[in-house]
Amino acid sequence: MSSKMLLAMLVAVASAGATAADYTAPGQLSPASTPTQKIRDAASKAAREAQIAAQKAADAAKAAAEQSKVNAG
Repeated sequence: MSSKMLLAMLVAVASAGATAADYTAPGQLSPASTPTQKIRDAASKAAREAQIAAQKAADAAKAAAEQSKVNAG
């Protein structure tokens, strides 16, 4: 068996495996959620919320500093 033939067979097997691993049931828009995915989604949401809160805090601190300058003269 030539190396080209072996390589072609390996590519075919790998692509078939990738297709099978990505399979979702008919009518199902996305794969079923797993506990790991739920944890990842919750962590991502918490990170976004923390980033928003940090931006709000930075904006408030900047506004307070500007107000302090105005009050000081």
